[in-house]
Amino acid sequence: MGVWPALAVSLLAALAVGAVNGALVVFTGLPSFLVTLATFLVLQGGTLVVAQSVAGTSLVDQVEGGTGWASAEVVFGSGLLVGDGRFRVSIVWWLLAVGLTSWLLRRTRFGNAVYALGGSRRAARELGVPTAWTTVALYLVTATAAWLLGTLALVRQSGVPVTPEFGNEIEYIVVAVIGGCLLGGGYGSAVGAAAGALLYGTVRTGIGVAGWDPRSFQVVLGVLLVVALLANGVARRRLVAVPRS
Repeated sequence: MGVWPALAVSLLAALAVGAVNGALVVFTGLPSFLVTLATFLVLQGGTLVVAQSVAGTSLVDQVEGGTGWASAEVVFGSGLLVGDGRFRVSIVWWLLAVGLTSWLLRRTRFGNAVYALGGSRRAARELGVPTAWTTVALYLVTATAAWLLGTLALVRQSGVPVTPEFGNEIEYIVVAVIGGCLLGGGYGSAVGAAAGALLYGTVRTGIGVAGWDPRSFQVVLGVLLVVALLANGVARRRLVAVPRS
């Protein structure tokens, strides 16, 4: 199978996982974190078993010889020269994603539905918001983003381990909170989340460049989270006192 057909199949697989997660959340009413944690564990073991039985290895590698690899490398793994600096093309994908999601959230009915759903599912349903469809759509968008991240890593490294590591999910939540997203939902922005991610990456890289103990990153991350949670609480109280129209 060529590289592009394989990427298309992997995108369909990711969308299938997103649809299952969304449907489980809608029909069971369980917290989304618990549903996605359960499916993550199932996929973690399942993909390892399938990979070992089909390919005999838990590593996807030697893909650079596949048909279409050169064009895929240009789209997902090339670099950009800006002055004296070299930047990965993933930065372009990041900016495109932030711009697109910002437009969706601020300028479309779907974005209004997302904010309404995050603020109060019951109130949104009573106002006629298609809560079930909106929930599933959000999981499909998240699945697409996860596929993009995996594709960028695959092309950049010419291979990835099949078994994902658990723990990064917590950091993603921390980044969102640092970026101004309320844990209870209903308030936040793609630009804020992007700023949180930029701050996170800058601190993590800066600690290594400065020669500090890498373990000190956890301390800095914890301090940033505490500050973000305090700001989160202040914002929540203000929103409760003066609800947004």
